[in-house]
Amino acid sequence: MNKTIAINLFDTKSIDAAIKAIEQHKKWLTGKCTELRKRIADEICESAQKGFDSAWIDDLIPDGSRKAEVTVTAQDDGKVSIVVASGADAIWAEFGAGITHGGPAGQSKHPKGGELGFTIGSYGKGMGKRRSWRFKENGELKQTRGTAAQQPLYKSVMEVSQRINQIAKEVFGGRVK
Repeated sequence: MNKTIAINLFDTKSIDAAIKAIEQHKKWLTGKCTELRKRIADEICESAQKGFDSAWIDDLIPDGSRKAEVTVTAQDDGKVSIVVASGADAIWAEFGAGITHGGPAGQSKHPKGGELGFTIGSYGKGMGKRRSWRFKENGELKQTRGTAAQQPLYKSVMEVSQRINQIAKEVFGGRVK
């Protein structure tokens, strides 16, 4: 945004008017930055929720796959906005589990999996290193081959980051180059 503030350095009223104009612009800019931060978090949240809603978490034998139960929220404390994926299934849908869908043990198909320590077979006493494994759920024994890393949160961040300039232009009223 190009805005010119004329000032006569030898006139106190001119100086006061310039200070007032700068304070108003600072308030406007701060508000727009807050709006931009919240808008980006909201768009990531909405996109990630859609991704988790269509994600599956277990390739159950013989029942087939089961949908992930995850809730995604955008939270803001006035200075920072964060997107949180809550639910026991979030980690499985995001990073995957098992060699059947995830590749060799110790690796991860998720771009951040290795960096964050979420590698195939690293959780659950190494069960994910097997082709299938069993677990108890509500007293019933289930058998699974795990799940692929579907990356709903990561993909949402990447998708929204490609639109940051467009979003900023919308928030700032086209005043962004």
